[in-house]
Amino acid sequence: MAAGLATALVVAALAAAPPSPPVEMTFPGFNDVYSQAGALLEPVVQGGARIHLSSPDNQVVLRSHRLRLAPQGDGTHWMELVVDFSGRGRVVADVELGGQATRLEDEVVLPPQTRSVVGRVVIARGVDGGYEVTPVELPDTVAVAFESRLAGSLGDLCRTFSAFGGVRLDCDALTAGLSTAALPMPDPGDTYLVPADRLTAEDRARLDAYLAQARQAG
Repeated sequence: MAAGLATALVVAALAAAPPSPPVEMTFPGFNDVYSQAGALLEPVVQGGARIHLSSPDNQVVLRSHRLRLAPQGDGTHWMELVVDFSGRGRVVADVELGGQATRLEDEVVLPPQTRSVVGRVVIARGVDGGYEVTPVELPDTVAVAFESRLAGSLGDLCRTFSAFGGVRLDCDALTAGLSTAALPMPDPGDTYLVPADRLTAEDRARLDAYLAQARQAG
């Protein structure tokens, strides 16, 4: 998924509290349908089995969000982003069992869910009226719940392999994790552009006012 959406789809992972009361904002232009291709997910590893997950086609509806920011005093900003989303798509599971490889595919549904991310970022005004956001601290992955028949198909495959392949596997433990996908987050230090066409004049004025106050506070 694109970096902006990936940043939105996150569970709370950092416990640090903001150093000052945060400013809360929302940007309606980001509440949209995102069609992303080629999403890579963190592999599932259990004993002698490894499952590489990807989503070649998917569509995510970002229904609402809330951003809270507070200056750290060192040029960075404490951040909490809470989002509500749902979606659907296709997931591919490349399964390695005892040296044998097979591929499973299925349509998936992302039920309505709320996720939040807590981290630390640098925000700067871009030359085109947008904003450059550079993560300093973020969780490694985001947990996204999904519903599909993959767990049942993999369980059947695992039990067949355990019975005839000469390798004992905990098939229940292997399939238990296939209702949640771990989506990798952007790497710290990578800079992403929040485009100007996603922001209204009011949005930019609100962000500019916050950044000016943050510089004065620092």
